[in-house]
Amino acid sequence: MKRVKNVASILLIIIIITSLFVACNPKDEQHKHSFTQIGYNDTHHWYYCAEDGVKDEDSVEEHRSVPGGNGTCEVCGYNLQGGNSDLSQLLSKYASGANWNFEVTYEAYIYDMTTPNYTYVYGYKDSNTTYVEYDEDNETYRDYYSFDEKKYYYDNGDDTYDLCDESDEDYEWLVGNVEVFDLSTLSSVVFMQIEATIDTNPDFKQYLARDAVSCGNAILGEWENDDDYQTVWTSVELSVDGDNISKICIEADCTYMDGSESTTCKYKYVLSFAKFGEIDFDLSSLKIDNGGDVPPQKTTYTAVFADTNLSNDSGLKFSQSRTPYEKIDSNRGVQYLQQGGVVTISTTTSLDDVGTVTLVVATNADDGMNVSVKVGQTTLAVDLVADVHVSKTNFNETKTLVYTSNADANGILTITLSPTGEKKSMCIKSVEIVCGGSSDSKEVMPAQQYNSATLDKSTLREKMREVFDENDYSNPLPLSSTGTYNCLVVPIKFTDTQISSEQLERLDKAFNGTSQDTGWESVSSYYKKSSYGKLNMTFDIQSVFEANGTASYYDKYAQDITVDGESLTKTGDILLLEQVLAYVEPRIDLTKYDTDNDGMLDAIWLIYSAPVNYTSTEEDSTYWAYVSTYPKADGDKTTYDGLELGYYLFAGFDFMDEHTGQGNDGYADYNMKLDGVTTNASTYIHETGHLLGLDDYYDYRPNQGSNQGLGGGDMMDGAVGDHGAYSKLMLGWITPEVVTTTKTVTISSFESSGDSIMLLLDYDGTYFCEYLLIDLYSKTGLNEAHGNQRNTALFYDYDTRTGADFGVRISHVSSDVSDPYCDDYFSFTTNNNSVSDTALVKYVQQDGGDEDYSDTDGYCAATDLWQSGDKLLSYKRNDGKLVNFTITFDSVTSKSATLTITFFE
Repeated sequence: MKRVKNVASILLIIIIITSLFVACNPKDEQHKHSFTQIGYNDTHHWYYCAEDGVKDEDSVEEHRSVPGGNGTCEVCGYNLQGGNSDLSQLLSKYASGANWNFEVTYEAYIYDMTTPNYTYVYGYKDSNTTYVEYDEDNETYRDYYSFDEKKYYYDNGDDTYDLCDESDEDYEWLVGNVEVFDLSTLSSVVFMQIEATIDTNPDFKQYLARDAVSCGNAILGEWENDDDYQTVWTSVELSVDGDNISKICIEADCTYMDGSESTTCKYKYVLSFAKFGEIDFDLSSLKIDNGGDVPPQKTTYTAVFADTNLSNDSGLKFSQSRTPYEKIDSNRGVQYLQQGGVVTISTTTSLDDVGTVTLVVATNADDGMNVSVKVGQTTLAVDLVADVHVSKTNFNETKTLVYTSNADANGILTITLSPTGEKKSMCIKSVEIVCGGSSDSKEVMPAQQYNSATLDKSTLREKMREVFDENDYSNPLPLSSTGTYNCLVVPIKFTDTQISSEQLERLDKAFNGTSQDTGWESVSSYYKKSSYGKLNMTFDIQSVFEANGTASYYDKYAQDITVDGESLTKTGDILLLEQVLAYVEPRIDLTKYDTDNDGMLDAIWLIYSAPVNYTSTEEDSTYWAYVSTYPKADGDKTTYDGLELGYYLFAGFDFMDEHTGQGNDGYADYNMKLDGVTTNASTYIHETGHLLGLDDYYDYRPNQGSNQGLGGGDMMDGAVGDHGAYSKLMLGWITPEVVTTTKTVTISSFESSGDSIMLLLDYDGTYFCEYLLIDLYSKTGLNEAHGNQRNTALFYDYDTRTGADFGVRISHVSSDVSDPYCDDYFSFTTNNNSVSDTALVKYVQQDGGDEDYSDTDGYCAATDLWQSGDKLLSYKRNDGKLVNFTITFDSVTSKSATLTITFFE
């Protein structure tokens, strides 16, 4: 149910956060209704646009002396009337509770003023019932929402709907999708009529809000401004056709800091009205299919004891093992003298599927008291503590205890108050019992059988070799992730491009330089640090290969070939690969780049001089960055120094300029410059990760699969920071501590130590199964530069506008290889983060909530990390079974984290 959640977050970005992340160049004003604004207070009004030939620009200043209010301007002939005049009755039709029946097309213009970036259509059957239409991947979806019933009907795309209410975790996101604008505020806005001298349609009238700021705030909401971003509504224009509103056009100006410079841009939002009286639908006729995952109906009993007989309004009756004190305390509830011994309070009827029991208790005993809860034969616990000690409370003070069950809890509820002395009292004020849910939803996973002596520690490359041998695959193996070896890099020049000596010098720095050379890292220095010294690559930059065609020629090149009996298209990058190898073969010994002596060139890095196409993707442009394997045509027996071709990397010189304020990447507009970085190797590092066998962790296809992942916060996702724990495990750079029994563990910062904890979820004796990886993230070392980048994707902190300083990171890994290359995304692992129903790797987020902490909408944030005092008390593995452990985060700093992992039966 993530597609519409993403839509909702997009709308939130449009309305609230656009000024934080989006900056666009000012565009020429467009003709709206043949006039252009010159002011928005009482002493200014509108004038005919010079392009219409009615008035020239020289007359603009004449308007500034014309006072507002009633009357006709002698300069342009407009009639300016103060107040809403005849609008009052018309606007009352749009008040809350009025008889609405119309459709509104909502368009948001963010990047330019001519083409909307987002369009949604809302149909109001009445002011409390609506639908919203939107397009995704050339498909149109229509969701419905009832404001009165607080129910959202989510379009599954197959004529069925998921029904969500306030108890659903997605509800608030979904409702945000239909509460983008507020029309009920219109009747409180003061509009001024603007009437042209030439009236072609007497029913068409236009009005301008006297106070654009308050009007814009009322309809679309207030902007979140700070010292770096200031956005203000500048005009609200209302168009009326006959008895109905036809259009509302709202504009804003934004001023933001781009480094030390101030830059401005414009936003525009247009609401167009149509289909008055034509909207009709029946929510009761919708076919509901929640995919077999209908939330269980919960029943809550709240018993606040009114007297010593335990009378209450919950509908439940309670018995007690002994008589309480003669009167009830209105603040502390029912009192039992400790000298009387243990007290048991029980329901007189059996309860089914009890999930939580919340007690409000107190004691004035110096040594406190102990409290326990059972339902039938099931013992409930507070943070895994069954017999909870309650310390002495002050007068009128109470303690709230929330007991939960990790298994089916059916039967009589029994509360036991146990004294720790013979003086003073034990008190209970209220009991809240939540029942509901099916038994299988609370099934706990079995204990995992782990033997360190038999653990298969195969790396990703070693597992690939094993699977390839078993299945007789001819796929090339990725680069070795450990050792010392040389790599082949060839710059490519086209007949219509140039490569300067300065570019070649920077290219060498990007691949072989030091931190000082680049302002961050080179590919070589990055992998040496990320691998903790286990991988040392030296990149041999060859002389420039001069292609015999233009960049456009290779971009458009296409030739039909047959590979392994299948028809494929040979594209320009493949042609360049063959030409480059033919060029370098007589000049160097290529066998130097077959480090494992398997008869195949390890890899080749091709760096082209054509401009990178930042408006496209690798699916429809040659000039992007990607890694691929060479598709050798059937019958082609060509080799190079006796070697076959395997992997090749294709990327442009332009990538060195990303986040540096240079080039055409556009990141300067997002205020995402990396301070001090002069040559950025991030893209080359990310793509080299693919050559090592790593998958992309971002979602290529948002409307397929799990829609879960890492939210940008990883080198194999957003090309930022250090490689994460899963990548380093696959590459053989770390050995996690596997914890299977209750234990307190201390780990150091991951980027410098490699410390990590593995908690097994569905163990098969290898690292290619389901488990949690836990490490301590810190904004140091390889994470520092991107973590300090403004508006970073690396655990973004909304207070500092940079990345989080530190926190414990939990990754849920599902890396089995039972069905390799099983989908068209072509991942070696069965799962990936694009099309499979289960994510290959996703973050267990601290702010995820309840038993599913793994939704990653938008960029990963500081609130995803776990801090001192946090507890992970309930989490589910992929099959829906609860894990058999809890995690308490005892202490978390930038240098170390201490966790207590508690297992239960």
